[in-house]
Amino acid sequence: MDVFRFNEDVNKSVIAYPENCQTCGQCYVYCLGHSLAMSGEAHAYPMTSVRAASRLPMNRQLLIADNPKSRIVMPAVVAVLGGMFAHNAIVWNRKAQDKRAAAAASGETVTRMSLSQRWQHFVMVLSFIVLVATGFSMRYLGVWLENSLGFGRHALKFVHLGAGVMLLAGGLFHLVYILSTREGRKLICDVFPRGKDFADVIRAMGYYLHLRKEKPRYGRFAYAEKVEYWSLFLGTITMGVTGILMWFYVPFGRLLSDWGVSFARSWHFWEAVVASLAIVIWHFYHVIFDPDVAPMNWAWRDGKMPADLYRHEHELDTDAVQGCRN
Repeated sequence: MDVFRFNEDVNKSVIAYPENCQTCGQCYVYCLGHSLAMSGEAHAYPMTSVRAASRLPMNRQLLIADNPKSRIVMPAVVAVLGGMFAHNAIVWNRKAQDKRAAAAASGETVTRMSLSQRWQHFVMVLSFIVLVATGFSMRYLGVWLENSLGFGRHALKFVHLGAGVMLLAGGLFHLVYILSTREGRKLICDVFPRGKDFADVIRAMGYYLHLRKEKPRYGRFAYAEKVEYWSLFLGTITMGVTGILMWFYVPFGRLLSDWGVSFARSWHFWEAVVASLAIVIWHFYHVIFDPDVAPMNWAWRDGKMPADLYRHEHELDTDAVQGCRN
């Protein structure tokens, strides 16, 4: 069992005790993503044990495993794939807009989100996307980005912190909004959980499994929307608290011990995993993939929904249905 360390001069893993090495050919095995060095930094293990498996001559480098040094290839790959994505996004957006305009011209609409609510939603979406992208990149792609694009972990950290501050600021603004404005108080009243919501879950599953003939009737918010709202509300609080503990880990480490900060780091990561998957599995279904709203519920953009769809989804919200207008 030979113990390896990372050598910055040759950008490779080398045997820590060369006087004891054998002709195993392991001296210049490339350390994928600097994993040996990073594992020592992250988990406080200065050395990583690797079992020698090769019997190649000592002076032979395994060039096939070398990290590419080109600064052109990766930007070119990103540009090509980004161009494909941008092309399809532009085409999709125009087609969706045309379909949206045709639907709006043929019937009435209901105001679903006010301008203030749409701006709050935009800040939350933007900060969340940046947090997810930078957070997982720091954990898994930091060294690769630094070697390939010159955009390393420290830059990602500052962007991540900035997005976190923006998310918390948006959350504080929303708290003031629901406490101090009439529109906000009505929102929190309508989205507050009630006993009917728990019964609606059973009724809805019975209907969609063909065990009931009628689906439940909902007010302004169905149980699925309430679950999402309160999950976001609580998730923002826990992510903010754990993020602050990690940001100021020195004073909080003295206050809570290393165990407390380590627990906060673990909670922060797995909360991010659950939140990211919940957006894809839960939120994207209701606003994109649901056959009733495909290709998308555009309320986030202009605040409006077709009146027919709103009557179908929120029959008990009589005030909105009766006040629908073009």
